[in-house]
This record gives sequence, structure tokens and C-alpha cells, in this order.
Amino acid sequence: MQPEQTPNRAGVPEDSKKAVQQQQQPQHQQQKREQNQGPNPTQAASNASPQQPSSMLLKRMQKKAATAKRAIAYDPFPPVGTKVAISSVSNKLLYIHEVNDAFLSLVTRCIKHADEIDETLQQPPHESDIVFAPFDDCYYRAVVTKVEGNNSTVMFPDFGNVLTLPWSEMKEIRDVSVKYANCLTHAVALREGAPFSAAVEQFLNELVEAHQFELTLVEDGPTPGVKTVELRHVESQYLLGAKVRSMTTPAVKKAIKLEATDPATYKPVYDTEFDDTSIRSVIQQHEEHELVIVEASELENKQIAAIFAKSEVAFANMMRECQEYGQLDRNEYFGEPEVNYGCLVNYEGAWVRAIRLTSDCENQFFLLDLGLVCQLDSSCPKRRYPPGLTRKLFCSEFVVENIEFLKKEMKGTSNLTDSLRGLKLKAKVFFDEETEAYRIKIISIIKR
Repeated sequence: MQPEQTPNRAGVPEDSKKAVQQQQQPQHQQQKREQNQGPNPTQAASNASPQQPSSMLLKRMQKKAATAKRAIAYDPFPPVGTKVAISSVSNKLLYIHEVNDAFLSLVTRCIKHADEIDETLQQPPHESDIVFAPFDDCYYRAVVTKVEGNNSTVMFPDFGNVLTLPWSEMKEIRDVSVKYANCLTHAVALREGAPFSAAVEQFLNELVEAHQFELTLVEDGPTPGVKTVELRHVESQYLLGAKVRSMTTPAVKKAIKLEATDPATYKPVYDTEFDDTSIRSVIQQHEEHELVIVEASELENKQIAAIFAKSEVAFANMMRECQEYGQLDRNEYFGEPEVNYGCLVNYEGAWVRAIRLTSDCENQFFLLDLGLVCQLDSSCPKRRYPPGLTRKLFCSEFVVENIEFLKKEMKGTSNLTDSLRGLKLKAKVFFDEETEAYRIKIISIIKR
């Protein structure tokens, strides 16, 4: 218990009396006494301001904040399976963007906004400024990378190409939502990583915005912000990396390997010479495999043509050689190939391996690498089967037991079966002895 305070004559405890007396004292006397007593440690701690950064650090941060410029942010890199197009080629880099409405909408917004602005720049821009710059009669977003006299070098982030032009031709971007809209184009490198030769660069430039590819591999590369990728041509199914490698092979080796067929010495290639053991050897009862669809036009009959994923590089190389042989050989296969003879035919603009099935007026051919039977008239270009071209078969037809997986993938594409080309899936594969057909039951879609 606390000891009782003894009241004074007025009935007020002594401590309370002292407090009243202190309040009644002049303010300067109270301050003098507080100075003599020294500061209260508890009170000093409670009144202290938060710890401030050192003056040097503070100056650095303030300087950085004052000079920092807002930059264009990039959308997340598209995942494996995405359909992309090449927008430009530079040294050893490609610039790609997704094939979708978002990219087209962004470019359209830029063009429309630039058309609303008549005035061009009156003062030279600074490095890293974001402006409108003209290219092919339209204005696009551009980042200034260098200013020299009356000229500026800019990089078009939405395409990846670089251009030097008079800065007086540029325009200010007034709409912030356009100026800082996320960039949908990404710089990538093929796995080879070497600078492109003149021939390779010319070939790649012919693909710009004209062909679709599927991302089949995405890896972090040695250069920050640049992914290492592999791309598969959606229609021809070749791998772009393999194509580039083949073009960098010494010309002497290529000339020795690829020789046009001589009609005078040609020996026909029969259907019995084609080897499908690589297909039959990997199929066991209800074993899981990864497959890549190369043709799905017969999906209504629950049938697709596909290759095993582990063979896609070899398949792409073979398809590339078909193109090269077809373009190299100028000797038309006059008189049509005999029944059961192998040959090359030009189907929808691509050279593919084929076997003639009938000798009647229907002229039916079986396309070995698409799993299709089609009718080709006498005007369709045909070539003798090249002696140096492989007889190995990669593609086979499969009956799909659960096609709902594939129909779901076709939604949003006007139900076009072409959209299934290049789709990779995991499935149980087995041979049906009763119907003598390969059948699959899809487990999952791996890549889209």
C-alpha cells in the first residue's frame, strides 16, 4: 500500500500543493528549473524524429528521382505454344510479337493519334525521349537513342527496327496512354546465337510479318531482356533454328548433298522402300507419348496426322530438304509417276513427299508427311524422288478417341482445323489390331 499523504491545513495533499505552485510560477522560472534538471530521457526519446538517411544518400536519391525518365514497360513474355510473327531482324536478334488483336490495336492507336497532330518538333529531342517518328508513310512510337546535329537515331519499340532521320520530322506524343502503353514486341535470339550471315538475314527479312511461327522453346539468354527461343513454322512445320543452321553450312557440303535428279540415270523409288519402323517401334500398348499435330483436316472422321515430338527436329530437317530439292530440280516429271512410285509434289505452295495411288483419271496421291490423300491434276508440279532424300517416315494417322480436347482448342478460331497444326499434346498411343489403326486418347494439351 502507498503511504497516505498528510493533508495540510487547507486539506490539500502536499504533492498537489506543489503542483499548483509550479503552475502559478512565471514561465521563465519553470524553464530555468527544467534546464537545471536536464532533459527527461523518456520524453526525449518520444519526441525524437524518425531516423533520416545520410545526407549523401539523400542527395543521391533526390538526384536520381529528378533525372529519371518514365520508360515504356513491356508486357510479360508470351509462353511456349503462342503464335507469333517476326517484326524485324537485326544482326543476331529477332523481334517478335503475338499474333492477336492487341498488337494491331496498339499500332492503330499510334497511327490515329499521330494523324491528329500536325506540328513537328521545333527543338531537338533528348536521348531516351519517346516521340512519333515516320516510317513507310506512317508515324509510330520511337525512342531516341542518339542526337547528332539535325539528325536523330531512333528505335521503334513496337517493331524493333532502328532508323536515323531528321528530328524535325518527328512529332510529340501528347496522349500519355499511347506514349507509355505497354510494348508487346520482344527481342529474342535463336539458340545458335551467332550473327546472321547476309543470306540468312535476307531469308529472315522475307518472313517479316508474312509468316506465323509457334514458340516451342523459351529460355533465359545471356543478354538481359533477351530470351533464347526456338520457333516452328506453323504451315511448313520446319524449325527456324534448324533452317538457319542449314543455311550457314558451308556451300561446298550443301552442293555435294543436294543434286538435281538426272532423268537419264534416274531409278524409281518404290513405296516398299519407305521405312516406318521409327513409328512402329515407339508404339506400345497404352504407353504415353508426346505428339505434334501436322494436319487435322479430317477431324470430322476423328482422325489427325501427327509426328512424335522427339522426331520433330529430324522431321523439320527433312521438310526443309524437300523444299530445297524441289526448287533445285527443274526437270518436270513428265508422263506422271507410275503407281506406287515415290515423288515430290507441290502441294499448297510447299514441296512434300508423295506416292501415286491410282493410274485412272483421278490421279490420287498419298502425301507421306501430311497423312492426306488428294487429287492432283497434270498441271500440279511434280519432281522425281531425289536419291539423296531420306526414305524414313515420321508422320502417321491416328484415330482420336476423345476429340473434345481438340474441339475445345478450336474455339475462337471459327472452328478452323488449321489452327490445330503445330499443337503439341500428350496421349496414350496404341495399335488397334482389329482395325489395324493407330489410336490415341488425349491426356492433356502441352502447348498452344
